Parts: sequence; structure tokens; C-alpha cells
Amino acid sequence: MPSVKISKADCANPANVLREIKKIFSIKLKKKPFYTDLIVEIIREDYGEDSGILQQEILSRLEVKEKEKAFSQQEVNNRPILISGLKVLSNSAPHLKAALEKIKSNQELVYKSENTVFRKLGQLLRQALKLDPPERLITIVITDNINQNTKKQTITYSVFEKEVIQKIALFQNIMVPSSMVNQKIKTMTDEMLFKSLTKYISDCNEILKQLNGLDEFYKNIKPELRSKIRGIKIEITTITNSVIKANQYRAEYQVLSDEVNHMKNLELSKISSD
Repeated sequence: MPSVKISKADCANPANVLREIKKIFSIKLKKKPFYTDLIVEIIREDYGEDSGILQQEILSRLEVKEKEKAFSQQEVNNRPILISGLKVLSNSAPHLKAALEKIKSNQELVYKSENTVFRKLGQLLRQALKLDPPERLITIVITDNINQNTKKQTITYSVFEKEVIQKIALFQNIMVPSSMVNQKIKTMTDEMLFKSLTKYISDCNEILKQLNGLDEFYKNIKPELRSKIRGIKIEITTITNSVIKANQYRAEYQVLSDEVNHMKNLELSKISSD
């Protein structure tokens, strides 16, 4: 879009230029879907200071590599692939933490704006009766990344926050070699590690859907608060990249593992036939 001018500052904070792009997009490409994450990725890859590195990473992922036809009789150790996947995924910890801090800030901002006389009276009554505060339920729109279908989901804020905090703590411990989590990883079988990595990737994908939903929720719930709401698109994009890379390691391990098992079965069949 020639009419959109992008600066290096926009690469650090794409939210500044996203609104202008979306406005022009809605005029010139009315029937085309607008994918915010894709636009942010394009901005970083085409205009960012590390654009060359990002472009090379994409090309590397798309490169078709020839598989070795010869099968080594030695036992192949694919465990490091799983460990790499766990470490890449764990790199999302600081970005999950930053996103959660912004979500908490937005939640408090909205809560205070709704602090009516009746709510204050209810709060005083609960304090007098020593009752727990009511759970904060938030209805968000979840988008399926595969078919782009949307559905509404009601989340309990305290449960969401607790799950994200637990995931942050887990990933932080994975990055510390001397942690109890790392000691446990050393004793786990490859199959257990594979299942753990698969589960963590699935958990992160679910968190990402909720983060996207919450980001849109806070931006649209009260227009008068829009200037104070803190967006998390950058964090979401960074976490998504970690999940994609971790899933590539998971898939690579799966392919190599299946290949080894297939060759073992062929060897056993050959021995049986002999």
C-alpha cells in the first residue's frame, strides 16, 4: 500500500501504524480478511532493523531438505530435538509475563470505571460479612486459527491469570539448568518429553486465543478508555513465533522417530523371514 508510510519507530510499536493500514485496507480491499498478526510480521520483516534475519528464518523454514536415504545401524539420539523445543517454547516466559501485566492493568482500569455506588455498597457488605469478592467473568470472542471461525467463550479471570502464572513459572524453571524442573526433565523418557512438549504447545495455543480475545475485549468494551488501554499484539506475535518454532522441533522429532521405528520394523521383518 504505497499510501501507508512506515518508519523504523513503527517496527518497535506497530500499533501506531496498524490503525492507518486497517483503515486503508477496509477501503481498498473490502472483501479480503485482515490478519493483524500477518501485518505485524510483514512490518517487522520488511522494515525492521533485523529484517534480514527474520526473512532468512522464513526461507530456512520453507527450504525443502533432502532426507538421508541411508539408515544408520547405530541408535539415533533425537532427545536434543525435544530439549530444543522446550527451550524455544520457554523463551516466551517474559513475553507472557509482559502480556499478563498489561491485561491486569486493563482489567483494573475497566473495573474502576464501573465502580458505581451499588458496587461500592456491595463491596462494603461483603467485607462486613467476610465474603469473598465475586469472580470476574469475561466473555470474549475466540478465533480458530485454521478456519477463522469465531465463537464466544466466557473465562473466569482469576483462573486465567493463575494458569498463565503457572506457565510462566514452568518456562522460567526450564531455562534454569539447576532447577528441580530441569532435574526432572533429565529423568524423563523421550516419550514423556514428547508428550510434555505437545501439551505445553497446546496450552500456549489456548492461552494465545484467550490473549487475542482479551486484547479485543479491552479495546472495544469502553471507547472512552481506549487511549489508556494497553495493547498486547507485539507480545502475542512473539509468543506465537516461539510456539511455531517449538512445534517445528516437535514435528521434526516425530518424523525422525517414525522413520527409526519403520526401519527397525523392516529389520525385524527381515530377520523373521530369514
